[in-house]
Amino acid sequence: MEEDTWMFSYSSEEESTEDNVFIDRNDREVLTIEASTSSGASGEETPIHTGVRPGRPSLASQNPEIVAVVKEFIAQHSAAAHNRRREDTEYCHGVSIEQIRRHVLRTIPEVKNVSKSTIRRLLLPPQKNRKAASRYTGLVEAKVPPKRNDLTVNEHADFHFTCAQVNYIGELSEMLVNETVALSTDDKNKLNVGTLAVVSVPCEGCAPLERDHELLKTFSDASARKIRKSAELSDIQKEYQFLVMHCCRKTYQLQFSRCDQDSCGHCRTTPVRAERFLSILQKNGDVLPTPTLSLIHKGHYDTMLHQVSAIESSQKSLGVDEGLPSLKGKRVPLCPFGCRYVFSSHADALRHCRLMDHSAIRGWRSKLPKFR
Repeated sequence: MEEDTWMFSYSSEEESTEDNVFIDRNDREVLTIEASTSSGASGEETPIHTGVRPGRPSLASQNPEIVAVVKEFIAQHSAAAHNRRREDTEYCHGVSIEQIRRHVLRTIPEVKNVSKSTIRRLLLPPQKNRKAASRYTGLVEAKVPPKRNDLTVNEHADFHFTCAQVNYIGELSEMLVNETVALSTDDKNKLNVGTLAVVSVPCEGCAPLERDHELLKTFSDASARKIRKSAELSDIQKEYQFLVMHCCRKTYQLQFSRCDQDSCGHCRTTPVRAERFLSILQKNGDVLPTPTLSLIHKGHYDTMLHQVSAIESSQKSLGVDEGLPSLKGKRVPLCPFGCRYVFSSHADALRHCRLMDHSAIRGWRSKLPKFR
C-alpha cells in the first residue's frame, strides 16, 4: 500500500542556491512543496515540485500607507474601547465601508480603484469562528458593528436623535483627548459597598439632606413676593439665576459653559484651559451642535467630525433642539426672554419666568409658547 507524504514550507528569502526553491521577481512569498512517495521497502522518491503561492500581491503590500490612512480615518469617527474591556477593538459610530473607500481614493493618488470587499478585509473578521474569517487580514484593529434587528413598535420618536447626541459627546471627547474628560454612568448599576450605613437623625429636626430637599421644593413653589421677603430664598434665587445664565437646557441634555460677559466675575477671573473645545462652542453660539440629518445617508445623522467641519467653515447650523422628531415641525418651546432654556410644560414655563424675574416684564404671559 502506497503512503504519500506532503510537506509544505514557506520561504521569503531573496536569494537561494537550492534547486527546490523558486524566487519570485515581485518579492512575493514563495511556496515550496516537497512531495515524496514511498512504496513498501523500496524507498523510491518522486522528483520535487516547486511553485509560487497563487494570487496577485495584496493592496496593502503594494501600498503600505493604506493601513495608516484607514486607521486614522476610523479613529476620527469612533470611540476607543475602555481599558477594562477584553479587547481594544474600535467600533465605528458614523462611518461606512463606502466612506472609508472614498477617503482612501482621495488620500492616496496611487490607488486608482479599490473595492469595498478589499477595505472590509483589512479589518478584523466580524465572527472569528466562521470559515470566511481567514480572508480578513486584521491589519486594522477595528470591525463593523453587528447588525441589530430589535426595533419595536414602541420605540420613542426621539430615540435616534438622543443616540446621536450621546455619540456626539463620545466623538468629541476622542477628537479632543487633552481637553476633555468623558464619564459614563449607569444609574441602574448596583455596586456592593459593604454593609448598610447607619444614619443618625436628630430628634428635633430633619436630616440635612431632607432639609435641603424641602428647601428646594419650597423655593420652586414660592411666589415672587415670598422669595423677596426671605433672605434664604433670595440667596437660592441668585444661585439659580447664575446657573441658568451659564447653561443650555435642552429637552434631553443639560449643558454648562462659561460666558464672555464682563459683569461675570467667575468667568472673567477663571483662565481658559480647553481653548480648542471652547472655540468650537463659541462659533456655534456657545452650545453643542444639534444632530442634523445626513444628506447622503437617509435616516441617519451626520457625525461630529462633519458638524465641526461645517462650524469651522462658518456654515449655519440648527438651533437648540431644532428638528426634534417629537415636535413634528412645530416651534421649539424656547424661553422668549433670552435664556437658552427649553420648556417641558406650561407649568415649567411659569415657574422658570417667576424664578428668573421674567414675570416683571409687561405682557410676559402672551409671549410664552403654547402647550396643548
